[in-house]
Amino acid sequence: ATDPEYQLPEGSPLLITVGQRLASVGLAEDAVAAFLRGHDVKAAIDCCVLLNQWDQAVALAEEHDFPQIEGLLSKYAQHLLTGGRRMEAVELYRKANRHPDAAQLLSQLAQEEVDAKANPKRARSLFVLAALEVEKFRDKTLKIAPTGTMATLSTMAGGPKGTIAGKIVGGGGAKGTMATMATLDGLMQGDAAASDNKILDRAWRGVEAMELLLETHKLLYLGEARIDAAMKYAQALAEYDDILDAEMVYSLIALTAFHNQMYGTCSNALMRLEQIEGVSHERRESYQALAFKIFTRYKPKNPGIPEELKGKDTVTNETKKAIRKKYKTLCAPAPSL
Repeated sequence: ATDPEYQLPEGSPLLITVGQRLASVGLAEDAVAAFLRGHDVKAAIDCCVLLNQWDQAVALAEEHDFPQIEGLLSKYAQHLLTGGRRMEAVELYRKANRHPDAAQLLSQLAQEEVDAKANPKRARSLFVLAALEVEKFRDKTLKIAPTGTMATLSTMAGGPKGTIAGKIVGGGGAKGTMATMATLDGLMQGDAAASDNKILDRAWRGVEAMELLLETHKLLYLGEARIDAAMKYAQALAEYDDILDAEMVYSLIALTAFHNQMYGTCSNALMRLEQIEGVSHERRESYQALAFKIFTRYKPKNPGIPEELKGKDTVTNETKKAIRKKYKTLCAPAPSL
């Protein structure tokens, strides 16, 4: 009841009973409110855990200094992983705002799809999900305190109050300094997570790699009109040898270069295929035989390229930024009405 006249008083034992009844029917928010009014924080956290409301459980644990929640979360996540329920573990990490862990697990799933050469679109989707978790982590870690309360680096270093390199940015004082320290702590946490976990930089690279791979195949099948673009996209895939299979990449380069009559590029790709570690003796011999067959007929040289075509369809940093922007926009939450 919202009327204070009909509400149970703070700390009443009946509030615990009410909370238990509400929890038994899955009403987590109301149950937690009852437990908190009954001054039983542990029961509120237990309720959140039992009803899989890990984000609220972690928030309550941090607010009321219950460090045991991290151990419980890790234990449950390990239980899910041991049982092969990895997507459930991802969802658990997401609900608990453990974005780096979610990103790492999603990237592992994506890499398995890439290695299996089964479904590149699914691999791309998993990399996108991992990258979005990375963005959430960065937004959370690098969140700056509001302007009126933010101290500055120069204040901490002994410079003029409220300035960075002479520019006024906000108030100083002890409160502002604490806000800046919190921000710096967040930055250091981000650096530590990134150094321990290369996945934070790898997720978006995975998105780029799969997008360029799919686009290469699309351009290749469009035929002669787009074969030059297909070759350039295939060449860009060589930057992603930590994600994509090198044999597949250089096979694509050799194929597109041959159809584009860029025989020098084709020759270089075939030589790289012969040099890849782990390629079987039979496949190495087949590449040598193919090179012999091609280059007894064509000279391994590229023809002259007109100046106006040199930069056309080249994959640049702007291309990669556009890929990231595309998926950030596609996956952005819908604006509230």
